Amino acid sequence: MGHGSAAENAGVSLPRDGGSLRTRPWSVRLLEESIPQLASGEWKLISCDQTGGRKHLGKRILICDLTYVDTADGLTQTDRVVAKVFKTDRGRRAYDAMYTLRRAGFAPPSACRVPRPYGYSRERCSLVQEMSSGIPWADHLREGGASLREASIAAGVWLARLHRATVAAPEGALERDLREADRFVEELSRVYPAHALRLRSIAAELSRRLRHAPPAAVPSHGDFHPKNVLIEDDAATVIDFDAYALREPAFDVAYALAQLSIMSSLRLGDPGPGTEAGAAFLGAYAHDAGASRERVASWVARAFLQSLHYELCVFGNGRVELLSLWLETAERWLDGHEPDGLKGILGNGQPASVSRDGSRRTALQRRPKALVTGGLGFIGSFVSESLASRGHDVTVVDSGVSSVVEPHELDGPPDRIACVAMNVQDFLSASQSLNGFHLVVHCASHVGPASVIRLGGRLGHSIVADTGVLIDACIDADVPLINFSSAEVYGKSGMLSEGSDIRVPPYYNARIEYALAKLTAEAMCINSKERGLRSVVLRPFNVAGPRQSTFGGFVMPTFVQQALAGRPITVFSTGLQKRAFLSIRDLCRFMNEYLDESVFDTPRVYNVGTPGNTTTIYDLAVRVRDELESDSEIVYADPRDIHGPLYQEAESFEKLPDIANAAGLGWTPEITLEQLIHETASYYSSHEDPLEAYARA
Repeated sequence: MGHGSAAENAGVSLPRDGGSLRTRPWSVRLLEESIPQLASGEWKLISCDQTGGRKHLGKRILICDLTYVDTADGLTQTDRVVAKVFKTDRGRRAYDAMYTLRRAGFAPPSACRVPRPYGYSRERCSLVQEMSSGIPWADHLREGGASLREASIAAGVWLARLHRATVAAPEGALERDLREADRFVEELSRVYPAHALRLRSIAAELSRRLRHAPPAAVPSHGDFHPKNVLIEDDAATVIDFDAYALREPAFDVAYALAQLSIMSSLRLGDPGPGTEAGAAFLGAYAHDAGASRERVASWVARAFLQSLHYELCVFGNGRVELLSLWLETAERWLDGHEPDGLKGILGNGQPASVSRDGSRRTALQRRPKALVTGGLGFIGSFVSESLASRGHDVTVVDSGVSSVVEPHELDGPPDRIACVAMNVQDFLSASQSLNGFHLVVHCASHVGPASVIRLGGRLGHSIVADTGVLIDACIDADVPLINFSSAEVYGKSGMLSEGSDIRVPPYYNARIEYALAKLTAEAMCINSKERGLRSVVLRPFNVAGPRQSTFGGFVMPTFVQQALAGRPITVFSTGLQKRAFLSIRDLCRFMNEYLDESVFDTPRVYNVGTPGNTTTIYDLAVRVRDELESDSEIVYADPRDIHGPLYQEAESFEKLPDIANAAGLGWTPEITLEQLIHETASYYSSHEDPLEAYARA
């Protein structure tokens, strides 16, 4: 590697007055003109030690240790930076890409990162950025095994996050990329005329396929080469954004697959490790964002043409044998014969389905995947169904502790919901990673004032431990988390807002243990932002609706089932306790329609309730009886006679939601109390309470 002249390579310490600009070394002038803080005097340059440099494809690259004083706080800092001098304005494109992506979260503590851009000089066409650390993904090919698999997964997760990011990028890449392919072919054909017909035939087929009905474009790296993906611990940092633009997802996927195959063959003489890496990469990528198999194959063929041009025309290594070998590989991809290790993941041999907009869909196309814990419980079952109805592939993890439906009873599109009969910790231990998921909704918990009383001393640990392992897994895979908490956390009466003080009474019981555990889980989610977690916390207020069981001591299904059966409607205490009842449908609508990706970047608690459905418990009993035209009498009862001596009424005599945070997102509840009563009654007119036997025991 060349390092320039001796004068340029020497460490440069500047005099106190800085010296005149004209007499300062070229590398110093370059940095001062490219980094705004140095140009403005906000940073005072102390020294610049050039530690490396080279020329590559028309760029001059310098590596420098930059020591400066920040005049705002007087602190001295040394940063290792890379300065790139271009012949065109491609450095501006790279600077804008890194700046935009870091603002979108591609920075520590996230595991998906881009280098910090320091500045760009239009006059010099020079870009200065952070010198990123890590081992290139390409270097893991030689190691193989777990090291290669983990690096490939990290690369897939990074690319999936880029492709689903809602950030700006330059347009017009498709025509430019296809013109480049034509240029590769014409230059290769001039040098190797015996292969011209074959080269032009491949180019014509690429043009025909790729210009036909291109899918929606996403932010694309444009040079997603295994050498440009640096792996350090569990984090991936991607460099070289000179070709950043809007493209279809298949472009980056295909380029990575092609280069893995090429590097594995050239470096190791064996394409096998490249195929192994490609399979792990696709496994991590495919669930979050995707591209059809045919278009991936077409762009893979284009990548092989590009690599042939680089090896034989740009680099000029004279390896003519690569022509026949790589052209045959490109043709095999176009004919549907990708490596065996990738066939299942690419959806080879699987018929394409048709999405709602009429476009063809195969196994790699965008179908978001969600994990719902407790997805067979009351809230979780509706959450699972609502996500599936909106196009998600849903994996339900449920131990059966609070289930109200069987897996086959979930109402969702065919093949969209898969159920795993495990608790949260066992599932994560078995699966080891949440890579491939784009959302986790944590509903799993023991629930209900009557059901938790038997779990005193164990309940808190269960809630906190499940949430803890789930947070760790979400951080590792960079998956956003929706954590369902409870209005029980407030521990007091009144109109309760997210900013209200929390009250802890001077005694303990299972109900208080439940509230404190839920509050601790909330704190764990919010505090884990510093570790890279993207999350929100939902506090539902007296959510009710079909499937809610009497087993937990919930009042709405209890009153409705009693009224339908003509049994006495049992009111506890004075019946003057005030509650505001929320429809499960309104809760799911808030989660699905108002929690877009941006809300996860600022962890926040949202009260979700319906203030307009406020009523006393006694008035609720009257309204249930009257709405259902029941002959049931309303009686007062001691809850301990029904649920046992450990039962405790809630500390909050009035539990009413202030929903300012949710309203700030534009949400308002729609379902009235009368509608909620009738929806619950309609369900229990044709269904038995699956847990009623336990409730009566």
